[in-house]
Amino acid sequence: MMEHAFCGACGADDAFLLFATPDPRNPRPDELFPVGRCRRCGHVYVLERPAPADIGRYYPADYKEHRSTDAPRKKSRRHRRLGLRPGDRVLDVGCGSGYDLLRLKEEGCGLYGVETDAEAAAQARANGIQVFHGPVHRADFPAGHFHRVSMNHVLEHVHDPGASLVNIRRMTHPEGRIHLTIPTADSASFRIFHAGWYHLDVPRHLHFFTHDSFRRLTAACGLRIVHRACRSGTRGLRRSLKGPLAGLVRAAPGSWIARAAMLLVDGLRQGEIAEYALRPT
Repeated sequence: MMEHAFCGACGADDAFLLFATPDPRNPRPDELFPVGRCRRCGHVYVLERPAPADIGRYYPADYKEHRSTDAPRKKSRRHRRLGLRPGDRVLDVGCGSGYDLLRLKEEGCGLYGVETDAEAAAQARANGIQVFHGPVHRADFPAGHFHRVSMNHVLEHVHDPGASLVNIRRMTHPEGRIHLTIPTADSASFRIFHAGWYHLDVPRHLHFFTHDSFRRLTAACGLRIVHRACRSGTRGLRRSLKGPLAGLVRAAPGSWIARAAMLLVDGLRQGEIAEYALRPT
């Protein structure tokens, strides 16, 4: 069943249509998802979307974000930015099988997760992580419990970003931080590729925040932005280009040019992925 969506940033019902596009993973000629922009705040979102009870059928059984069992690898810049101390309690929203959290085990932290997929949640528990199975706005961990919260490519999936962030704020320690990454409609790639943008991935992705719309939402949820950056990789560019054009950026000199271009757009804060750190106000 489809439902009509309101703006996930300001709550308005005043959007204009940008384009309609099929599910890129399982396209059907009789099923197109309209993507529009809110006239009030500029937020980009799916206007008619699967209801929460039906969204699960758009996630394939082998959806890698749920099933990944990669062995813990060296911590990335994103992990290092968490600034963890021994004894900190860390919550990963959308933890999947827990593989990402396990990279932090050596820090001596308490590891917790939120996951909507039952099998992935069970795997995370088997890996020693305390997991709430269900949507994040219903997670019932204690108030002020977490020193760090990680949301890596999660907020774009949820039906109600505001309710999700309000509950996350409740569970975050007053001196804690929330670190998240989201695909952004401020990106040069979104403006160039539109319905062909790799990070669109509707209807699994329901929201594409601009900085202005995200700042508006976080303020309404009692959060303030303390860090903002953008990052892009050539993979997203290649997959947006598709076909023979994608091959041009796989090898030198095309790959060098593509990397330089991505660094430029990131510096201008027009990269594909926005990174934020938030604190409770």
